Amino acid sequence: MQNNRTSFQIKSLIFSVESTNIIRDISVDIEEGKITSIIGPNGSGKSTLLQLLTKNYKRTSGDILIKGNSIDKIKGKEFAREVAIVNQDNTPPLDTTVRKLVSYGRIPYKKISLTTMDEEDEKVVDWALEITGLTELAGKDVSSLSGGQRQRAWIAMSLAQKTGILFLDEPTTYLDIKYQMDILNIVKELNEIHNITIVMVLHDINQAIKYSHNIIAMKDGKIHSVGNAKSMITPDLVEDIYQVKVDTFEIDGIKYIVSF
Repeated sequence: MQNNRTSFQIKSLIFSVESTNIIRDISVDIEEGKITSIIGPNGSGKSTLLQLLTKNYKRTSGDILIKGNSIDKIKGKEFAREVAIVNQDNTPPLDTTVRKLVSYGRIPYKKISLTTMDEEDEKVVDWALEITGLTELAGKDVSSLSGGQRQRAWIAMSLAQKTGILFLDEPTTYLDIKYQMDILNIVKELNEIHNITIVMVLHDINQAIKYSHNIIAMKDGKIHSVGNAKSMITPDLVEDIYQVKVDTFEIDGIKYIVSF
């Protein structure tokens, strides 16, 4: 994917565990202001790539640049003001209200810890709660929420970081179809209205097609294909990556796949 506006540039990226390459010489640009979904079968390296981009894993070689700067040169709190991540599995502290959880997103702006919230912090938390539809649940304990509500709470916390880039690791996992759509519509709104660059790992190819601008398809720790979400997915590509036969159909000009 070649463009003049990139949030991340990944150059010759390799990640190894005990001499086994998990990520195998990846180079790709992630476009600023767009939604990019990473797809691929289990074990293809999708989530590992996401963890490398967010500095949770240390790469073996290669480089990752954010707006031209190596992420190694960006310190912890500064990086957390640029990039937010919502992981697949999240466990909130005990007896934590939704509002308290969301307020943790302000920690990157504090010198020591989250001891006091000023007016600006409170406004940001209110904004994050409103966007995710959680204002009326702000006083509820996070542990009492449904799965979809809990996922929205974690997204709200990441929004309180006020970053321009948001990473989501399989945000619809464990959710029923209604909550999946709720989450993905929030993601779409964050991108379209608030111009947040979104990178997410998805299992559902049709969701990736519908809600993304670009798709990175991975296989065996490498990038198999990169392209426009509305056009790059073909039956041959899906069969090559997933070893299953599919057919395609179109709704409102958007291609979808169905297995047979």
